[in-house]
Amino acid sequence: MKRIFALLTALVVMICLSSVALADWKDENITMTIIHEHTAEAAKTVASSRNFLKVQDEFSALYPNITLDVTALGSSEIFNKLTILAAANDLPDIVYLNTKVYGAIKDDNMLVDLTGYVDPANYRDKLNTFSNNGKINGVPTKYTTYDYVFYNAKLWKEAGYDEFPTTWEDMLKANEYFESKGITTLIMGNKLGFFITNGYLDALMYEICGEDWINHLAAGDGQANWTDDCFIQCLNELQTLIPLFNKDFVTADDQWAVAEYCKGDAAATVSGSWVPGSIKSYEDDYPGITDGTRVAALPTVSGKPAVVNYAAPQGLGVNANLTGSKLEAAIAFVQYMGSKKYSQYQAEDGELGPVQVDVDPTNLVQMQVDLFDVMNSHENKPIVGSIISSAESTALSASLNSFMAGVITAKECAVEVQAAATR
Repeated sequence: MKRIFALLTALVVMICLSSVALADWKDENITMTIIHEHTAEAAKTVASSRNFLKVQDEFSALYPNITLDVTALGSSEIFNKLTILAAANDLPDIVYLNTKVYGAIKDDNMLVDLTGYVDPANYRDKLNTFSNNGKINGVPTKYTTYDYVFYNAKLWKEAGYDEFPTTWEDMLKANEYFESKGITTLIMGNKLGFFITNGYLDALMYEICGEDWINHLAAGDGQANWTDDCFIQCLNELQTLIPLFNKDFVTADDQWAVAEYCKGDAAATVSGSWVPGSIKSYEDDYPGITDGTRVAALPTVSGKPAVVNYAAPQGLGVNANLTGSKLEAAIAFVQYMGSKKYSQYQAEDGELGPVQVDVDPTNLVQMQVDLFDVMNSHENKPIVGSIISSAESTALSASLNSFMAGVITAKECAVEVQAAATR
């Protein structure tokens, strides 16, 4: 009897010790590595970077035993770096994801399954973006909508437009006026490779090819191909817009483009839901730019309402090589960063976050009110890059730059992307 009692006592002690061990990460000194795109420089003008760092700092203050070994790289560098690390199976402890990186590693069991740790119902994308084969591998830390025209209402009024044009034909007519004044009509920075797709080409594809065609393309079921006539038409329509852009748009940076717009060197820029925060940050340098900026829907070929594209473009996952307390701490970090805190800070800045929170419109400036009006009054559709393969997306960005530079034809561009789809 004494032996049985001793065994039971030992079992109880083991269970208690096990329970304590699970919570030990809060007391142990743990260092976790993370590489992300939120530099201190970006935080000055980009709300998503500013608020990401704010929540990251709050986690560090809450758990001083955790040391975050952070490498912050520019947006144009980070995902190339992570792709190289993934190929070497040398990812950081906290894995900063975008759809390309995730597409490359999602089938290789390199990320922890977070199912049960986060509730899909809380997220705008229902955690579909970083899920695969029934497993949740990542939590979004951004939710972005695209296809908004941010324009200087005074400059457009001087050009004879009380309302922003609804067709590309009218935009090209307006371009004649702005060219005569030495002003860029639509300033763009496509250095990252996706601004011309998310801001222009995707909308043309939804308008000309249609959503069913895009879904068949993404499914790879053979019922839609990049070489189809409708996509060739999209490319040709896109090419006609080149006179609207700055000549260095292929190599220019998107944040530079916003700054040039704020200076008054451009009449408008097409970008995403983060831009109002960026424009507001330039108010001291260019007084009046905040109140002087309005937001319109993207023009279309037909004049019919455009779509608003959306994505959950970045997120956080946990390296599957982690174990024990470090694993528990890493999961806690991802849970904290993916909570409503970040989204609430975004809402206070008049921007979207991945978690649904209440937005107080009384705290918004007019361009933010405009943006939400456009988003709510137009169909919201996923960006094409988020539903096609990473190989297709990469090929599209590369071939599109060559096409827009006049190096290859529309048909040659389509053939190159189709080849990536069938490899």
